[in-house]
Amino acid sequence: MKFSVAIPAFRPRFFREAVESVLAQSYADWELVIVDDASPDDLRAIAEPFLADDRVRFYRNEVNFGAVNVVDNWNRCLEYCTGDYIICMGDDDRLLPNCLEHLCAAIELSPNYGLYHTRTQIISESGAVVETLLERPERESSLEMICERWRGRSQFIGDFCFKLDLLRKNGGFFKLPLAWGSDDVSAYIAAKGDGSKIKDGVINVNAIGFQYRTNGATISSDNSYRIKLNALLESAEWFERELALRSNSADGAACPSDMLKVFSERFRSYAKFYVRKDIVNDKTAIKYWLSRRKQIGLTVWDISLGSLKALITKR
Repeated sequence: MKFSVAIPAFRPRFFREAVESVLAQSYADWELVIVDDASPDDLRAIAEPFLADDRVRFYRNEVNFGAVNVVDNWNRCLEYCTGDYIICMGDDDRLLPNCLEHLCAAIELSPNYGLYHTRTQIISESGAVVETLLERPERESSLEMICERWRGRSQFIGDFCFKLDLLRKNGGFFKLPLAWGSDDVSAYIAAKGDGSKIKDGVINVNAIGFQYRTNGATISSDNSYRIKLNALLESAEWFERELALRSNSADGAACPSDMLKVFSERFRSYAKFYVRKDIVNDKTAIKYWLSRRKQIGLTVWDISLGSLKALITKR
């Protein structure tokens, strides 16, 4: 069983740590595919000492995809991968040494799934553990997994392991601006299986295998609130169509009865948050969001109250 670990790379600060965490794996059958998204920094110089290991390959894009189109670089990585399973991790994240070993054991026990998940720690810029995310059930259906996500459970693209040929069959990682919500949709599609040999569900590994780094340079930390909310709107519209299809299908009864309510409340909560944050940065955003209120499902009162809070509290 061969794992492909993909690093769509751009920033140099923690890049070496990310690469070293792959080379430190206790499980040996892996390849590391690095795709430099035309970074202004010399990432190859950082990677060079590791290229003596023939499992490590480095590529550089001629043209930068950029942050808005970062999923295009995820899928560029996918093009170069030759493994049976793939993990796509950030250039500032880390795998713990037994990550692939634990995933291998889980796959051998439950081989007929398209998606596996490893438990995650949140780390600071210094690498200190800030939070260890909760354990998950050994197996969840695709609907249970996404419903828990909407209830507020944290997840990242790097803590998922995808069956590579299924991911390709599904068209690769699902593209949304800034990859905002791309992990949710991509994971859900993979967890649905193929309706035949690959079962519906995700297998969760509760041994800690992945570390997600919080730092000021991540997309999560920037102020692109309009792009993020528009991406979430696109994601919401996709899930609305998907849930409608599944409600009318044979497995519709498996859909939690409160799922649409959870889904709607989650989106409204995010919409209010992003609108308020955008107005803190730019007071003229009030006019923009009032014109968009029907599309994002907010009322004039929602936006007016959010604007007032933003202007008073500055947050």
